[in-house]
Amino acid sequence: MLTTLQALHAQRLPDCPSFAPATGRKAGEPVDDVKNAAFQGSPRRDPKALRPSQQHPATGSRLAAGIIADVQRTFLTSALVLLGLLVTGRAQGPQLPPLMSTTPKPAIGGAKAVRSCESLAGMALPNTTIAFATTDAANSNICRITAITTHPPSGDKVTIWVAIPIANWNGRFLGNGGGAFAGGEATDVDRGVALGFASGATDTGHEGGRGGGEFALDANGRLNWEAIRDFAHVGIHDMTVTGKALTQAMYGVAPKYSYWNGCSTGGRQGLMEAQRYPQDYDGIAAAAPAINMTNTVMQGLWAPCRCRPPPTRSRRASSLRSPPRRSQRVTAWTA
Repeated sequence: MLTTLQALHAQRLPDCPSFAPATGRKAGEPVDDVKNAAFQGSPRRDPKALRPSQQHPATGSRLAAGIIADVQRTFLTSALVLLGLLVTGRAQGPQLPPLMSTTPKPAIGGAKAVRSCESLAGMALPNTTIAFATTDAANSNICRITAITTHPPSGDKVTIWVAIPIANWNGRFLGNGGGAFAGGEATDVDRGVALGFASGATDTGHEGGRGGGEFALDANGRLNWEAIRDFAHVGIHDMTVTGKALTQAMYGVAPKYSYWNGCSTGGRQGLMEAQRYPQDYDGIAAAAPAINMTNTVMQGLWAPCRCRPPPTRSRRASSLRSPPRRSQRVTAWTA
């Protein structure tokens, strides 16, 4: 970089009013309206008067030398800071706070279920059908509920999974995010309910989604805006409202605190909750949010191309003989 700066110094500096040399006039002398046109806004500007490398070589030398010195100081400071961080990290080890590693203290003292798990199947919720509510066969202390929410007249179906502790509920609700183009999965509730949370997750209106965003197109290849909105924010809000309602129905009291936990797509979902539905959660952990979807999708397409090894001579020759592949349709949107 220093070599580059020295090479630039050897060339003529561009026209710039901030580099204009002093006029050298004595006190009481009139201002030269030509040499100082850049400062007065006069159109009669003499370009040669604003080239320090031509009329005042010393000015350009001092400027380049100052830039080089600043760069050297910056590099030295950065190196010392990095060295200090490395030494501190090796001495103390990683200082990472525990996340979802211990069971929190109960937020509601003496909370007990007021109805059975199976009775939740008869709950009436707006535009929502309880598909089933049953005790987990592997853990009798967990009530698992699956609900389907729709938004007439679109005909969409948002699947919601909720797991509620039958005993030892900590008085809190935990929403869980998805990844890639998947809104979430049924197993996402397991970690939260094991720590005493009433835990919820949703597919945000479409199955799968780890591989691509085909769900965003309808049968005619046009944008399915209801599916896009469900994935963007509606599905998460539906899950949160339904999960809290089921928890309150089972315990007779609403969760005292509600939290969101998600990374990547889950991080984006958390930010969307904070922006559109701030009443849903008291705290949001939005890690590595996959926002700016248009840029994110294009970066995802570009990365495999950059990482692919160059073809060998035989592969290159065969690729010239084979017909070109049909380009994939790419659909990007902003939430």
